[in-house]
Amino acid sequence: MTDSQQVRGRHAQAPAAARAAGPASAPAPGVGAPAGAPDAGPAPDGGQVPAHGAEPAAPPHDAHGQSVASWTAVSVIMLGTLIMAVAVVVTNWWVFAVGAVVIVLGAVSGRVLSAMGFGVSGRPAH
Repeated sequence: MTDSQQVRGRHAQAPAAARAAGPASAPAPGVGAPAGAPDAGPAPDGGQVPAHGAEPAAPPHDAHGQSVASWTAVSVIMLGTLIMAVAVVVTNWWVFAVGAVVIVLGAVSGRVLSAMGFGVSGRPAH
């Protein structure tokens, strides 16, 4: 069932007195909602709380870290992890140490590139 069908189903199950009162009156608290579900109403900050089942609007996510700095850092760190995994399989401690150094270099490269302006800074001209 789609959300709109569920909502219509909830309103169809309202008591006859509430339906007879007309659309100007609000349904009784908790009608059609599961027991213990919060009712819509004013929020503590003065905004409106969405009714049960309604999802609040999510803030926009513009970049999600999609920048040269983040891609470089993650790629180098993944390479270091792969080197360390191979070192565990072949039981070679110095290859494992090389992988650990590559991981540290990946983290440092991400910070350096971000400081150079290749990261997500939140400013329009980044």
